[in-house]
Amino acid sequence: MITFSLFLTVIITVVAFVLFATEKYPVDLVAILTVVVLLLTGIITPEEAVSGFSNPATITVLAMFIISEGIQRSGVVRILGEKVLHITKTFFQQLLAISGISSLGAFMNNTPSVSILAPMVMDISRKTKTYATQLLIPLSFISMAAGTITLIGSSSNILANNIYVREGFAPLNLFEISKLGIFIFIIVVIYFLTIGKYLLPKREGHTDITDPYKKLQYNADAILPPESGIVGKKINQTKLKEYGIEVFSITRNGKVYRRDLDTYTIEQDDVLAVHGTRLKLLQADSEGLIKLESGVNYYEDGRNEAIDQFMIAEGSSLIHQTINSISFTDRYHAKVLALKRANKKIRKSINSIPLKFTDILLVKAPTSTIDIMKLSEDFIYIGEVVGPYKSSKIKYAVAILLLVVGLAAFQVVPIMVAALTGVVLMALFKVVSLKEGYTAVNWQVIFLLAGIIPLGIALEKTGAINLVTSFIVDFSAGANPLIILGIFYLMASILTQLISNNAAIILFAPIAISIAGELGLNPLPFLVVVMMAASTAYLTPIGYQTNIMVYQIGNYKFTDFAKVGLPLNIILLFATTFLAAWIWGF
Repeated sequence: MITFSLFLTVIITVVAFVLFATEKYPVDLVAILTVVVLLLTGIITPEEAVSGFSNPATITVLAMFIISEGIQRSGVVRILGEKVLHITKTFFQQLLAISGISSLGAFMNNTPSVSILAPMVMDISRKTKTYATQLLIPLSFISMAAGTITLIGSSSNILANNIYVREGFAPLNLFEISKLGIFIFIIVVIYFLTIGKYLLPKREGHTDITDPYKKLQYNADAILPPESGIVGKKINQTKLKEYGIEVFSITRNGKVYRRDLDTYTIEQDDVLAVHGTRLKLLQADSEGLIKLESGVNYYEDGRNEAIDQFMIAEGSSLIHQTINSISFTDRYHAKVLALKRANKKIRKSINSIPLKFTDILLVKAPTSTIDIMKLSEDFIYIGEVVGPYKSSKIKYAVAILLLVVGLAAFQVVPIMVAALTGVVLMALFKVVSLKEGYTAVNWQVIFLLAGIIPLGIALEKTGAINLVTSFIVDFSAGANPLIILGIFYLMASILTQLISNNAAIILFAPIAISIAGELGLNPLPFLVVVMMAASTAYLTPIGYQTNIMVYQIGNYKFTDFAKVGLPLNIILLFATTFLAAWIWGF
């Protein structure tokens, strides 16, 4: 029977998922807003509304962020990367090296490891004349596949296990899903060694190989210096066209003009919103055609200056802020010359655009300031691997990680307790400080989990899960369980590409368990298939954080991911379905 509360919960869920997909508002804000609406409508109680914050899955994910930070700060990933990657010469060797180092993703958050390895991969591509575009997508995809090997490899795995326990089953062992996850990891590696390497893009032009950053397309604000040769000319008659620099708007006397720009004659006080490669923008600036402007005064004191590129880090305090609102120049003593956001051409001032994770800033500053920015938690420096690393703490970091894995694997204590033990030990042995630990936590993920867990409770409480289960059971009456298993993989995979892996888990994990129960089947293969699908977002660059990162610095096209990822997703659809049924049985 469809009740009003059930109908309202479904509407709230649909609206929430649409907002997740469109990213009109931050996902953590949408998650908390969803909880507030469910609370105000009386669908969930206050205790249920805040249950996401105290949920073992949320606490475990939070703890694993800090443990991952300890591993990263100790320099383990950097040392492995330097020792292994720099002795590779062929694509085969490089891919195997990437696979070996990326396997650490089974035990730690893969976003920081990819941020460390990506500049190394770019450096190797320059030295070995390998196209960087052939290495960065494999780096991201293989890192994601590593997350399927253990229960702590992904936040979605931890959440799925929590749902499994909530449904009345015993918690999974840390390595239970390894029986399938190792196969998936190997399949992804073999895919890139065979089929995938022919689908990876090869960007033409020697500059793509020798300096992969030269062709990154940036957006910038440009003023016109007195000596500029383009004042008094129409845009299509200037040298900007020869440089491949596009003009998207002209700001004149406080008014912004975006249409029919070719009909305008450029005047001395105009501010142009332009788009072009880093190389051409800087060349036009050096020749005095334009002056890349940050929108605020910049203090130049005669010290040695450098121009470098910084990516906005995950969890950066600058996310959702604008360059103007944070007074970037005063705060960092640096000038933002240009901004790159994927392959988007921004048609307004870069100073008024809220910054996002993986935005790349082209920054001019004294070398001393550049060195300080390299150490900031707000940025990922693009160009070389930097510290500081606590090499003396490597033995403690590795030992603590092994202890956490051992406690969880042998079920001495629950995974949450093992993870919290690891956090305390990381702090006591000064592998990470409390401040570093707080900074390491991706609070957006934590608040997302805290928000969608009560949504899952609402879906079960109002009978929405039972309604969907009954419909699928009736619709699939007499169908082969393998087909139902495959359908669940497909649905969870699609939702993961569009929204997030945790949203896919919160919706499909309870339905999969419920349907297995209704059909008298073993629920474990159904749950694991959903977990695997939620960790293999290979179709788009926006499906997962590491995809976004390599999409930016690799100068990929959006379609490159679909071209490489679609065949892989189809292979995994069949492989995961058959292997899950074979390993755990129905």
